[in-house]
Amino acid sequence: MVEHAAEAVIVTDIAGRVLAANAAFGSLVQRAVSGGVEGQPLADLLPEAGPRLLGLIADARRHGIAARAVLARPGEASLEVSAMLLPEGDQERVGLSLRPMAASDAVPLGAASALADAIVHLGHQIGQRALPQLMREATALAERHLIDTALLRHGPALAAVAAALGLSQDNLELRMRRLGLLPGEDGAPVAVR
Repeated sequence: MVEHAAEAVIVTDIAGRVLAANAAFGSLVQRAVSGGVEGQPLADLLPEAGPRLLGLIADARRHGIAARAVLARPGEASLEVSAMLLPEGDQERVGLSLRPMAASDAVPLGAASALADAIVHLGHQIGQRALPQLMREATALAERHLIDTALLRHGPALAAVAAALGLSQDNLELRMRRLGLLPGEDGAPVAVR
C-alpha cells in the first residue's frame, strides 16, 4: 500500500538516514528508489529541508509523533510533512510522509511549527498560570498565525486579506495593531498582551 501511495513515504533511522522509501519519494528527489536513496542522509537528498526534517525526526522520537510541518523549497512546491516514531525491537525508526502542496496552501517556513511549539510551551506553564491567561495567549498566537497566513496568500492588500478572513478592513487593522503586525501611533510595533 505504501509503495503505491501518492504521497512520498520514507522510513529513516534516528540519524535521518533513509532505510526504505516508495517510488513517490524517488520521484520527489528525482532518483530511482532501487538502490538510489537507501542509506542516503535526508540532508543530502533534500538539502533545503534537511535540517528541518532532522528536527521533525527528533520531535517524533520525543513525542511519538511530530505535528504537521510545512517545508519551503525554493523554486518548487512546499512540502507538508508528518513524522511518526516506529519502534521496532530495540531500534527506533521514524516514518515520514511528504506531500507537495499547492502554492495557495503554503505557509511561511516554520510558521506552523513555530505555532505548535508556542502552544506546547504554553502547556508547560500549566500550574504556573491560570487557564484564562493561557487561553488568551493561545488565542493571540492562533490569530497572529492566521493573519500572517492570509497576508502570505493575499499579499499586502488589506482589503483582500480582510475579505478572506471575514472581517472589515478596520477590524483587521485593529487586530493587526494589537498583535504587533502594524506599527503603533509612534511607528513602533505594539506588543501582544
